[in-house]
Amino acid sequence: TFRSWQTTERTIRTVSSEIFGEVTRDAASRTRAHLGAAVPALAFLSSLERRAVRVGDEAVLPRLLSMLEANPGFSWVSYGDAEGAFGAAYRPEPGRVRLNTSFIALGHTVLDEVDLDAAHARTPFRHDDDSGYDPRTRPWYRLAVESGRRVWLPPYVFFPQGIPGITCAEPQRDERGEVAGVYTIDFDLGALSRFVAEMEPSAHGQVFL
Repeated sequence: TFRSWQTTERTIRTVSSEIFGEVTRDAASRTRAHLGAAVPALAFLSSLERRAVRVGDEAVLPRLLSMLEANPGFSWVSYGDAEGAFGAAYRPEPGRVRLNTSFIALGHTVLDEVDLDAAHARTPFRHDDDSGYDPRTRPWYRLAVESGRRVWLPPYVFFPQGIPGITCAEPQRDERGEVAGVYTIDFDLGALSRFVAEMEPSAHGQVFL
């Protein structure tokens, strides 16, 4: 009958709504926990030294690389210093790791990128005599310096890849407590979508971000 059909339709809608709500809350909870891993990682990096850390320091790139490799969910781990130098370890695509460094000299930003294999052997990927990049002008650096504390940025386009992502940034302080640079951990939206896609709400259901 029409009435029984209406009752069945309402029941289906109610059950569907409950399932959708549960999956949405679960996806949000998992994503929040996934992003939250950036907080202790940044706290650790920024607490290692109380001095004016520079990208050219011997320990900086190995630290960034180690943090990236220890956290498969991170897309980028980077550091920009007060002199405009930048260093990063990042995943240009799943299963690959690349190191990025740039230094400003005589008004030019000299950039080098190398790919790493499983044994950390380096293969040159790209060199640019003047990439024009200065981390001090980027939103993540400026906001962290202005606020003087850990900050989260809304989604924006990552400079070298041209894809959107989310950044958590934390200042590095020197002996006097002044900001000497900024560490970041980045999550590109492609990686976050792959993360939530691993959820299986039902036999034919898919979750996307």
